[in-house]
Amino acid sequence: MTILVKNIPYTTTETDLEELFGHYGVVYKVILPPNKAIAIVEFANPEYAQNAFKALSYYKFKREPLYLEWAPSGLVQEDEETKHKQEEKSAEIEMDQQTKTLFIKNLNFETTEDKLQKLFEKERLGKMSVKIVRKNQLSCGYGFVEFESPEFALNALKKLQHIIVDGHKLELSLSQRKTEANEPKKKRRSNMEFENSTKIVVRNIPFEATKKEIRDLFKAFGELKTVRLPKKMSGLHR
Repeated sequence: MTILVKNIPYTTTETDLEELFGHYGVVYKVILPPNKAIAIVEFANPEYAQNAFKALSYYKFKREPLYLEWAPSGLVQEDEETKHKQEEKSAEIEMDQQTKTLFIKNLNFETTEDKLQKLFEKERLGKMSVKIVRKNQLSCGYGFVEFESPEFALNALKKLQHIIVDGHKLELSLSQRKTEANEPKKKRRSNMEFENSTKIVVRNIPFEATKKEIRDLFKAFGELKTVRLPKKMSGLHR
C-alpha cells in the first residue's frame, strides 16, 4: 500500500522519510524526486500504511505540516523478482532484527503500569514487562513495553495503535533500543575513571524527547552544567 507525501521541507532526505514512516512498520521503498515536490512511500502491508496515514496526516515535520494522500493503484510497479526480494527483506527484518520493545507516548499522567499490563495481557501476547518513565515519581507521559519476541511486539503494534486509555490516544512505535548482542564491544573503563567523571552518556533516548525533558529528569539529582543532544543533518537528534 502506497502513500503520497506533499508539502515536504526542501532539506528533507529519503532517509528522513524512511525513519519517520518506519516507526509504523516495514517500508519497502521511498521515492523522493530532487525537487521535493512529492514523495512516494510504499509499505510492506496495508496495516502499516494505515497506521502511518492516521498518525502522520498533518504531522508537523521540520515546522511544516505533511499532507498525505493514498496513491492510485498501480502507481508503483515491480517485477516479480524485485517483489520477491522485498518480501524476503521484510520477513528478515521482522523475524530477526526487530526489537522486542514498544515505545509508548501520549500517556495520561494518571495511567499506571498495572493498567497497561492488563491492557496488553488481554491480547494474549505472552509475558511482558511494562515501564512508565517517571520523574520524582510522576509520570513523564511515555514508557516502554518489552515482549518475549519481536512477533509479539509487532502484533501489539498492529492491534493497539491509537487505542484510547484514560482519555488519551496512545501512539506506539518500535523502540530503537539495541540489545547487548548488537552493541559493539568496548573496552571497559575502571571504577576509578567512572568515579572521577562528571559526564554521563545516555543512550536509547526516544526521538521525540527534548533537551528540556532530559534536563528536568536529571536535575533532581544535582546541579547540571550542560545537556547536549548531538544532531544529524536532518535536524533530529541521534
